[in-house]
Amino acid sequence: MVYEHINNDIDASDWGEHILDLLGEEILYCKYYYSVSGQYADLLTKKDIDNETITSRIRVFKNYDFENNRANVIMVKACCNWKDYESLAEELFHCVKFFTLINDSKWHLAEELKSINLDVPANHSFYYPASWLYSERYNNEKMSYYSLSLKKENKTPGVIDGYFLCHDATIDKEIICNLINEKLKDNKYSAEKIRLNEERDIFNKNISELWSSMVEVNNEQNRNELIVYAGRIEGAWFYLIGTSVAKEINFMSWAAVKRSMDIIINSLNNYHLSYEDNFYE
Repeated sequence: MVYEHINNDIDASDWGEHILDLLGEEILYCKYYYSVSGQYADLLTKKDIDNETITSRIRVFKNYDFENNRANVIMVKACCNWKDYESLAEELFHCVKFFTLINDSKWHLAEELKSINLDVPANHSFYYPASWLYSERYNNEKMSYYSLSLKKENKTPGVIDGYFLCHDATIDKEIICNLINEKLKDNKYSAEKIRLNEERDIFNKNISELWSSMVEVNNEQNRNELIVYAGRIEGAWFYLIGTSVAKEINFMSWAAVKRSMDIIINSLNNYHLSYEDNFYE
């Protein structure tokens, strides 16, 4: 078993894949599980050690530590020699499948959540992690614009900008992409052109359509990643633009930005959402 303390909420699946990459393990199979507390993973890997191939069945999950006010991300791993895997596959699966925590908290986020309620240009509410600082940029009958920033040791490794438009706004997702691409070019960033892909499996059923893109943006001083979401809720467009340092430079900050955007989208006008859940099946 491998575990790590975290103060900012992240997806357990991202952390698991990050650890396996550090360990030099090749992922052969991966099945994702999704709940209100994020994305989890069931993985099959292999690695050559001393001229032998070792295969591993792995599950990753999170649990909140109320005593220390943080969470643990946990990896449970069962291994055998590759040549024995066929006969031991069921045993390895059961080892990780039925691993349970005696003191499961039922709260599987790394931190508490705060809420925002907007009534102009339309009614919107959502949650965001308590470690982020909220700033309202402007708010009028056409658009509401807010910014969230992640502060760490006098640095800002993550920013999320959110835009909520009125119902009759003529700005669509293609216009937003063009504006972002032009702004990156004006600021001397090199990046692939942002192209939004449709998200077909939407956790928040209040959202009628959702599009996303993730691109790396670079200049002479920085390597960053941009995560863009465009969606419709109750007939009105909204946009989220997350900026983080590159995943390879600071995994935890990148993962915190990605997960925070996920929390906002899942909770948007989702008034009956409960964040206490059982470990995934």
